[in-house]
Amino acid sequence: MKKVVKESLDKETQDEIEEEFEALKEQPQKFYQKSKRKIVFLVIGLILCVLALAYLWLRPRMVLKGDQTIEINYQEQYKEQGAYFTYFFHKDQNVEISGKVDSDRLGTYKISYSYKKGIL
Repeated sequence: MKKVVKESLDKETQDEIEEEFEALKEQPQKFYQKSKRKIVFLVIGLILCVLALAYLWLRPRMVLKGDQTIEINYQEQYKEQGAYFTYFFHKDQNVEISGKVDSDRLGTYKISYSYKKGIL
């Protein structure tokens, strides 16, 4: 046989138990709210990363077909390798090249590339 001992609890103890029980009931809601905030910040962070990568990949830029610095020997013919302008998935070969190389004179020469089309 089992003996069941029933003690009467005073009012203060009962109130404490009820408060703890209410606090335990609120814990899942607080946990859910904190988790929801974390998920929202994670999604916002991922969106910002995707936008930054898209900008870096799709931004307008000039691309040289050869090396940035070229050395040629005295009286050796200089051959322009060219450049192109790219933005999004469009590649445009209409790049203006300015500057000349005089292979009969030693020195450093600067070749400039420019592109103008619309607002880009």
